[in-house]
Amino acid sequence: MPGAVSDQRSPVHVADRARGEQFDRDDAVRLPDRFTETELEAAWVKAGRSRLALYALPADAREELRHPFTLRVYLDVYSERMVPPAAVNRAELMEAWLNRRLEIEAEADVAKREKITPGHFQHALRIVAVRIANTNEGSVSVDDLADAGVPRFDSAHPPGPVVARLIGANILETVPGRIDRIRFAIEAVQDFYRAEADVEDIKADSATVVQRFTKLNFSEAYPRLVRIGRRIANDGIRHLFVGTLAEIDPRMAAVVICANPLQYHSETRAKVAQSLGRDMTARHRVRGAFAITMLGEMDCPEAVEVLVRHLLPPADAHKYLNTVGATAFAKLGHSDAVDFVYRWEWFGVRPGNETYYDREKLALLRRAKPDFRQALGDHAARQLDSPTGSREHAKAICVLAYLGDDRLVEHLQSRFVANGHLERYENHALVALGSDAAGALFVRSVLAVAKQLAAIPNGHAHNDERFHLGRSVHFASFDIRYLITPAFESHLLQLIEDDNPTIASIGSYWAKSGLVASLFFPSAVASAKRGRCLEFERNDERCAVTADRWLGWWRTATDIAVRKNLMSLLPLYPTPEIEEILLDCLDEPELRYQAARRIGDFGAVRSAQRLRRLLEEDIPFWDRMAAADALGHLRDPGAVPLLESLAAMHRNTDEGLYAVTTLGFIGTPEAESALCRLDDNTLDEELMMQALIACGTATAMQRVIARAKQRTNGTHWLCERIDRLSWERGWIRGNYFTHIHTRDLVEYLDAGHHTNSSMENWTIVDSFRQIDSLDTRQLLRKWAERRGTPEDPLVRENDQRRMSDMCFWELTARGDEFAIPYVLDSWADDDDDTYVSIAARDLRNFSSPAIAAEVRRRLSEATDRSQAVRMLALLGRFGDASDGKLIARFLDHSDDLLANVACESLLRLTDPLLVPDHWREV
Repeated sequence: MPGAVSDQRSPVHVADRARGEQFDRDDAVRLPDRFTETELEAAWVKAGRSRLALYALPADAREELRHPFTLRVYLDVYSERMVPPAAVNRAELMEAWLNRRLEIEAEADVAKREKITPGHFQHALRIVAVRIANTNEGSVSVDDLADAGVPRFDSAHPPGPVVARLIGANILETVPGRIDRIRFAIEAVQDFYRAEADVEDIKADSATVVQRFTKLNFSEAYPRLVRIGRRIANDGIRHLFVGTLAEIDPRMAAVVICANPLQYHSETRAKVAQSLGRDMTARHRVRGAFAITMLGEMDCPEAVEVLVRHLLPPADAHKYLNTVGATAFAKLGHSDAVDFVYRWEWFGVRPGNETYYDREKLALLRRAKPDFRQALGDHAARQLDSPTGSREHAKAICVLAYLGDDRLVEHLQSRFVANGHLERYENHALVALGSDAAGALFVRSVLAVAKQLAAIPNGHAHNDERFHLGRSVHFASFDIRYLITPAFESHLLQLIEDDNPTIASIGSYWAKSGLVASLFFPSAVASAKRGRCLEFERNDERCAVTADRWLGWWRTATDIAVRKNLMSLLPLYPTPEIEEILLDCLDEPELRYQAARRIGDFGAVRSAQRLRRLLEEDIPFWDRMAAADALGHLRDPGAVPLLESLAAMHRNTDEGLYAVTTLGFIGTPEAESALCRLDDNTLDEELMMQALIACGTATAMQRVIARAKQRTNGTHWLCERIDRLSWERGWIRGNYFTHIHTRDLVEYLDAGHHTNSSMENWTIVDSFRQIDSLDTRQLLRKWAERRGTPEDPLVRENDQRRMSDMCFWELTARGDEFAIPYVLDSWADDDDDTYVSIAARDLRNFSSPAIAAEVRRRLSEATDRSQAVRMLALLGRFGDASDGKLIARFLDHSDDLLANVACESLLRLTDPLLVPDHWREV
């Protein structure tokens, strides 16, 4: 949420600041709209579910779960099941969510004796959805519902208890500033009930409904069609509706059929499948990819027949379509296509036999039909005689791991005996397999490596040997977090509890990499037993720890060394009970330092008085400094006199200098005055200037600049002081201090940088990586404009980097529109696909309209095929529907790639659901 205090002393991320600038202070406080993917994963795991179960859900189902309320209700609905249903789609999630919400509302009304049933709510929501659709305004007037048949509508007190309860439940809402108009709080819910109304209309006049849908594009119709497919699958009207729809738009008909294909006549299925098959031969491959994807969802013989005819030999489809086809055959479980799937499906084997297990593909293959899994496993097993380390062996191992095929363990046992150890890709496969037997073999592999490492002499000459051997069991891979299973965890626990420090550290590393919270406490105990501190500082790791779990660990731990390790496992957000524990720990000498630091991180304001007392107590220096640092985070004005006294008393010692730094981060007028008094008493000049920079006021910065002007190398010296702001609190790229007054600073640096050396000029621009303001951006633009001129100084000899390059880097990190042309000019020598991928990544901080404007200009001026392909691809990612006419000019271009990229981009902007997930021409 936007910060309550405008003058923050903590760096702010560009995106967070943009949200704050757009925030209307007259509005109510807005909670975040949706989870990020990482937040969804963390919430899912905290609810006691496995990551693998999450990624077994279809992508659109996970997308629906990113609504925090939907996730909560969904988990409640399925709370009695160990795992969610094997095949849940978005429509099912929506239905479960709404049914649960309406049941709650009905129960509340029964308690009030208002006799409102879930049926009343359902009926009202269908009417509201239809009326909103008819207005084309996204909302409907309450007065327009008076004659619409809304249950229990009260003309005297509109809209009556039913609609009022739906508003109270946040399913409907009033339009801000227009309490006489209502709308759906979530658009997907409106689509759901619009589809419910469609079902009723289909039963009355299916032809009219078909005509209604033909006026919509596919992306608009899709959510409603999915729901209709589920609702009419067992209704006799389905044949007439789908048959009529298939005549006009087979793609829409396919969506309805996919709900339950075998409920429809084979003639209808064949007609739809053959129509999709014709799209597979279209010039524009994205249309063929979409057709293949839809056929992969139509689990019926007719879909299989069309895919076989167009993809399997002697057919010779484009390699991109073959890749999509491999996934479709896997979904359909067509055993005769396993050779094709094995060849064209991407199983995550990279150069050097680096492996990666894609979470969606892993879930897809493990829920595939048994006959298909057996056939694909047999095909892979025929490659197991290949030599260890060969590409063929690595792929076979990877496929068997994807399938969860237990034959993998027996084979790797034989290789382990023969070779004395397992290669990295073999150990990775054991983790992906996740069975008890795989875990036992993995432990043997780790023990063997530890024994071999112990036999290798220390010294630089043997570093490569030690590194290669160690990384076979100790390597980083993002997929680990959703691969480790409960069966595998017990074997990691065995490693963690081993007396050999090398083995134990490997076990703890896998627990951390896999975010296996159940193993964090054993790791803390094992580390304490060996007299070592456990470091769990990453947010991902701490996100996996709930407050309740941590409190349980704390109560179990009696050893002070274990509790010290638990301090690094604190959840990111505390509860009052955790804050109380931290306050109590301020009285424990062994825990005081960590407790004080965490109190500062958490912003526990009520601890300020106790922290101030620590500054006056006879305790170790570092404990007092941790208390001072926490008070700096809290910006506690009451600490200023104590810190000033501490700095004066311990002049030019670490303790005094730490107190000075803290005064700078508190940054109040009183703190600035204290710094000035201390400065007049000749404390350490460099640290004093750094504290004044952290203070950041106009007067503080003027004092710093005046001091810099007294030096011959003043600009370089000043920028070093700015650079060291990060020494105390660290720094994250893209985060900026925004409270520092920069006008005088910018004027001074602009006037003084010309005579500096290349290293000094690097330091000057690099100092801006922590500070952002309008002034700094204007200076960065001014220096960047010197690109290609003699006034653009060199900053790095080895690659001839210029000052303008650094300025553009900084402007890019800030999302400053001035840098968009620079980003589009970068990586120009790479292949088109590499260029588009990197440019799209580097443009993510900029506004889409600004990007699109520059891309349109370049597209209109493109003189070669490569430039046109690149700009078309980027326009499809950052443009809008109004660009359709510009893009359409290239649809029939004689160049095949150009025409295909144009079609993909046009669909992304006008009908995005016709572009399959992960599809791209370049």
